[in-house]
Amino acid sequence: MSGGNIDVVAYSVAIKKNNAKKCEKAQRKCESSFCIKLSSVASFLMVVSVILGIVYVAQINRLAIMGYEIKEKENLIVELKRDNESLKINAAELKSMHQLELKRDEMNLKKPQDVGYLELDDSVAMKR
Repeated sequence: MSGGNIDVVAYSVAIKKNNAKKCEKAQRKCESSFCIKLSSVASFLMVVSVILGIVYVAQINRLAIMGYEIKEKENLIVELKRDNESLKINAAELKSMHQLELKRDEMNLKKPQDVGYLELDDSVAMKR
């Protein structure tokens, strides 16, 4: 046994025997460096444990919030893809010949009679 352990044992034995002088003497020795070091170490470990517990709870909370935000973003992506497909279909319908003819009739435009095409020879656009 080390010197500090002997002091603690002597203190506890003195308490059991109700010997006041020995108890006071053992108590003074116990209050020396070993007991102070032991209580300091215990206090330090308690503080570190509390800090680690707070950090752990904060991390779990942050992860839960991030998971919720990721789920929201995934739902938004699905909704935007659905909207995009709907808009593509709508654009294709609006570009259809049937829709163009309906708009022409709405605007009271004349139906083309004779369609002619312009042919270009040796054009810069044609060479590329």
